[in-house]
Amino acid sequence: ELKNVVGDIKLQYSNIVEHHPIYNKIKRVNSSLSYFQCKDLPYSFFEKLYELTYSLDLIDDVIVTEEEFMTVFTAAKPESQIIFKKPNPIIAFYLKEIEVFFDNLNAVTIEKSQLFLNKQGKPLKSADLYTALSRGADKYAVEKTRIKTEVEELKNKYLT
Repeated sequence: ELKNVVGDIKLQYSNIVEHHPIYNKIKRVNSSLSYFQCKDLPYSFFEKLYELTYSLDLIDDVIVTEEEFMTVFTAAKPESQIIFKKPNPIIAFYLKEIEVFFDNLNAVTIEKSQLFLNKQGKPLKSADLYTALSRGADKYAVEKTRIKTEVEELKNKYLT
């Protein structure tokens, strides 16, 4: 019923509803139009993912705005980029952990997209991601555990 009401309101007041914060909480992202083919997730998921990403200090929220971040994950042809602050092993682990929320987020599509940049500002390559996943297991154990725990909470909330 709520979807019908929202649909009716959207038809009559599309210019207001489209950008209203309440609408953002309930609208769903069109996964078929997403470059990385996000699963059927509400917009609020991407807000939480952004919060999680900057709270883990993986990105600088001044350099990568919430809008830019969401565009990368939800747009058909994103033009924004995400610049990470951490070393490749941590970034590769993070991206591997969030793969479950997408049907087409993997090392190859990440490289082809040119949307994810390492801390030197260079686009992440698939070979770098694969190499980074096989290295630094002990060196970054605490950060990886924290990422895993936080992403697990998102999985429990949005994928169950």
